[in-house]
Amino acid sequence: MKQSDRLSRSKLLWIIVLCYLMPALAVGIYGSMSAHPSEFWNVFSLGLFIAVCGSLILFLRLAGWEKALCQPAYPLQASPNEVLDENLNAAPAVNVEEYDLLQRSFIEAQEAQIRLLEEIDALTNELQQEVQNREYVNQEKEGLSAQLEQVKRDSLVELEKQQSRIRELQEAVAGQKDISEKKQQQLLQLEGKVGGLTEELKTLLKLAETDHTPSSNAIISEMPVEPPVASIKEMLSESHTKSNEEAFRQLKICLEIAQKMKGSQRFGSQIYSFLDSPADHFSLDLRRLCDRLRGESEIMALFYAPQDQHLLFASNQIKTLTGWSPEKFVQSFHELLLNEPEWSQGIQHLAIRSEVQIPVKLKTKAGTALELSACLGMIPTGIFRNHTIAVLYGTQPIQS
Repeated sequence: MKQSDRLSRSKLLWIIVLCYLMPALAVGIYGSMSAHPSEFWNVFSLGLFIAVCGSLILFLRLAGWEKALCQPAYPLQASPNEVLDENLNAAPAVNVEEYDLLQRSFIEAQEAQIRLLEEIDALTNELQQEVQNREYVNQEKEGLSAQLEQVKRDSLVELEKQQSRIRELQEAVAGQKDISEKKQQQLLQLEGKVGGLTEELKTLLKLAETDHTPSSNAIISEMPVEPPVASIKEMLSESHTKSNEEAFRQLKICLEIAQKMKGSQRFGSQIYSFLDSPADHFSLDLRRLCDRLRGESEIMALFYAPQDQHLLFASNQIKTLTGWSPEKFVQSFHELLLNEPEWSQGIQHLAIRSEVQIPVKLKTKAGTALELSACLGMIPTGIFRNHTIAVLYGTQPIQS
């Protein structure tokens, strides 16, 4: 449609600038340049006048624009052919700039739509790939969880097997230990029996050498358990009354035997490997030493531990002299020793002397007091270091 005075946006903008902006700028510049207060009302009046004029001009232009919009596109008297010709003639009146702008905007919108569609396709593909990856990860997770559970079950089964194996080995070790302890007890019993048989054999050999008549066996078998004092005097006067030199010689023999004893832990025997503590080794070594001392039938020896103040061994001749068995004599040594202060003093003197001689008074089973002499010596080296060996000799029974 042809409109000669149609207002475009740019024209309307220029009208607003000329009618309002320029007058306002002019008034402001003039007011800032005017320094006298009396001229303020002149400036204000001028600005108001200019604004009124601009408003009237803008009102008139808007009224003309509204009138132009309300007019019909073609006059009523015009024929259709005239209207068509007018439209054809008015067609070239379209704004080319706006048409190009719209066409470019349309092309850009199509390109943007194509780009958005491509991005949507790419995002859809990425989303599908992520879903597939998540499914793959979930499958791997389930597979690893199944493997972990299987490994746990296998580990538990293997652990139970190991624990059962350990229990079987512990039971086997306990059984072997019990067997070894029984073997050790049997060995100790056999050693004791061998020592007793050896002592009896030596005694029989000596009796066979001294007496060749058959009546001697009958005399030995009829001998009472507790010999009278007269028989003790006669026996000791013949075989056990020794001089100081002979007693010290026998003491040196005992000390050499004790020093040469080696610890049982040095042997490679399987029996000793099952012993629990060093106390077991010491007990076994003590038993071996006692058997060696018991084998010396001519020596009436005592083995004493000064640290514990305890008698550990007494030879079998003690029974012949006192009537007490060696085991009873060892248990009640301090009760049967009548001069214990002299015994303690002699033990203390061994700290500065290698050998000491003291008198010893013992209580017999018959109730009499038996006075003896004792040679004391301390073992200097070996597994029985600082232990004391006493050799008793000489006798003089005293009525209680």
